[in-house]
Formats: sequence, structure tokens, C-alpha cells
Amino acid sequence: MEKEFVPYTESLELKQLGFDEPCLAAFNDSKQFRINSESRNWNDNLVNGDTTSSPTYSQAFRWFREKYNMNHSIILHETTFSNDYQYLVLSNDNEFVEVGYTTHEEAELACLKKLIDIINENKSDIDDKLLNIINNKRKRRSGKFFYTKEQIISDIREVIQTIGGKITWSNPNVIWTMDEFIDSKGNSTKWEDMSEKTLEQFISDMNTIFIYGYGSNQVI
Repeated sequence: MEKEFVPYTESLELKQLGFDEPCLAAFNDSKQFRINSESRNWNDNLVNGDTTSSPTYSQAFRWFREKYNMNHSIILHETTFSNDYQYLVLSNDNEFVEVGYTTHEEAELACLKKLIDIINENKSDIDDKLLNIINNKRKRRSGKFFYTKEQIISDIREVIQTIGGKITWSNPNVIWTMDEFIDSKGNSTKWEDMSEKTLEQFISDMNTIFIYGYGSNQVI
């Protein structure tokens, strides 16, 4: 029955992307697979310890479909000389096709890996743009050691404008627009109000590459 569930490596990558749906199966901190008596979000490590949810393939594919509008299909590719399986992924008007898999299960796992890679590549593109703006700001502010919260928020708005008006992070609930910041719990805060928060609240809310790029000890 374990073959119905996503393997450890891909389950961990889904966890890092923000997968938080209730699952029946999970891996413990020793990477041991188990099927539990109840479904829950085993990725919530504050409640469950160091566990990783193991969704079924259908759960994982549905999550990509609902969160990222990414669709897929596994097809038996028949030719004169051989029969093999292929996967098809549709994402933002882009089409990805890979053929040559011996079994449906092999094609299914390869397809899931491709979906994960696409999201990570998109996030990497955003991270590169963030770092470029941070580095340019540092050059312009050469000799100034501390960055104010207001300066960082100004940089964030510049990134949002560069990206195209909105940033959706690996956790799709976290959204930055030109006007507001929406956190993972759905709470909305205007950017001008962020500067009024304490340093601890600010760093906690902005726990992204922006803070890592600037260095949290350099924020005032």
C-alpha cells in the first residue's frame, strides 16, 4: 500500500513548498514511513514534532492543480516498436512532455518531480531579482551600515513593481502587492503599517530572502 503514497524525498520537498493538507501517512524523524489512524497536517512540526506528511499521488496532484493551476496527465504512448508511458504538464500556457517510462508509476513520480521543479525554478527567479535589487541598494548606500524598516519596505515595493505587481511565495497564501502584505494565516497589513511594528515582529513577518539578504542585525 505504501506505493500509493509520495516517497520521502518528494514529500519533504512538498513540505518545503508549503503543503499543509491533512494526510493519513507520514514519515518520522528517522524517515520511517507509517500509516496513521487519523488524517492531520503532519507537516505542522510545532504540534507533531519532526514529521513529514506523505500525501497520496492524487492529493499531491490536486494540490498543484488548486494552488498553482498546474494540470497533468499520464498517457500510454503506443508506437509500432514499443509501448511506453509519458507525462504531460500544463503550467501558465507552457507545456512539458517527457516520454520513455516503462510503467505508469514511473511516469507519475517523474511528473510530480517536474511539478516541484517548476515551482522551485519560479521561486529562484524571484529570489534572483530580490538579491539583485538588494545588492544595487547596498552599492547606492555604500558606507551606511544600518537599513531602516522603511528602506526595506521601499525595496520590497520596487521588487513587486519589477516582478509585475504581485509576488506569491512558496506558501501560496503569502502574497505581496504594492499596497499590502498577506501572511500565511490570511492576515493583511498595509506596508505603511509594517514600519510601526517592533523589530521582532518585523523580522518574523519578513522572514524571507529580504531579511537574509540584508542581515537581520542590520535592520533598525
